[in-house]
Amino acid sequence: MNNKVILPLASQINIAISDKQISFLLDKLQKISYLEGKIENQGLDIAPNVLAISLLEREGIDSSIIEGTQTNHEEMYYDISEGINDKYSWEVRNLINLYKSSFRDFNDEIMDFTIEDLQALHRDLYKRDIDNFETTYDPIEVIKSVKPGKIIVNDSKPNWIGPVGKGIEQASLILLKPSQKKKYLEDLFELVRSNKGVKSLSTVIIFHPIFESIHPFADGNGRIGRLMLVNLFKYLKLTNYNWIFISDFWKNNKEEYIRELRKVQTTNSWNDWICFFVKSLSETVDMVYNKLNSILDLFIGYSRNNLSQAEKLLLKHFFKYPILNKAKTIAYLKEKNGIANATAYRAFDKITNLLNVSNDGNVYRFKKMIDILSS
Repeated sequence: MNNKVILPLASQINIAISDKQISFLLDKLQKISYLEGKIENQGLDIAPNVLAISLLEREGIDSSIIEGTQTNHEEMYYDISEGINDKYSWEVRNLINLYKSSFRDFNDEIMDFTIEDLQALHRDLYKRDIDNFETTYDPIEVIKSVKPGKIIVNDSKPNWIGPVGKGIEQASLILLKPSQKKKYLEDLFELVRSNKGVKSLSTVIIFHPIFESIHPFADGNGRIGRLMLVNLFKYLKLTNYNWIFISDFWKNNKEEYIRELRKVQTTNSWNDWICFFVKSLSETVDMVYNKLNSILDLFIGYSRNNLSQAEKLLLKHFFKYPILNKAKTIAYLKEKNGIANATAYRAFDKITNLLNVSNDGNVYRFKKMIDILSS
């Protein structure tokens, strides 16, 4: 069985996606547009992306779990709230911050598809930013070995995937030659930049196998590739928001995901990957639609209460971060929003009672949100 990538340049690939499949995908994406309108038409004092931020964090966690990160949603929400910095929380937090930076409500810059932009993303994925966290872990050695932002170009060191500690003869996949990487990247990104709207669905479908075959960096390729895929839907004007959180489905169907990815990479036969991707996108849209609908209904219910400005801020904060630290949250109210100490504590007590939040010491859990996110 061939274990070498044989894919041509992205611009040379013509996939046979049927009119039925195109209509199906567009109908699915329309559900996201409907949800966007539903949120915006409620006249709520909260931006749509703020309601989706907990799902975005979940996407970052799921994408990391696919790569072998040993964690789960609730454990990572806790680590983030407490500022814990071990090997896994450092990796996941950096990835989540990359997702956040691509949300319009958090950053006016929209991800561009250039090699320079890709390198900047990779550098940020391995940012050493640990000074503000409780930590016994310093990622400096990992950073040295990965060389953030550096694309592998040396043909004397073949790029391959296989068991840790084994040689290339044990590789499960031999990737494109390093000398081909920049050429393939430039071609892929040019294809992205030259396509918008409905016709770009083919670009979306081929993007992930091509990027994973290029595997430009020593590590972090899968996480960066899935991050770019999530942003691709918005960049190509297929959705208004970056809400196609596909890692959930691929994590839950990892064996099929890897099998279909390897098959298309080593055969250049696209039919099975197209079917798998259509199923992935369909299930993802349904998941996002159902969870965001549930989050929206929950938020609307609590918003009907007569709340002060401080209480409204706290309500939104719990929807963004369903596990949070009381002391840090009080500090957020006081330092970031100029709210008096006594007012902040009163607001915290009222909102935690309203939401029926449980606590273990200084850590508070909004169970209704956690249940939505974990189901």
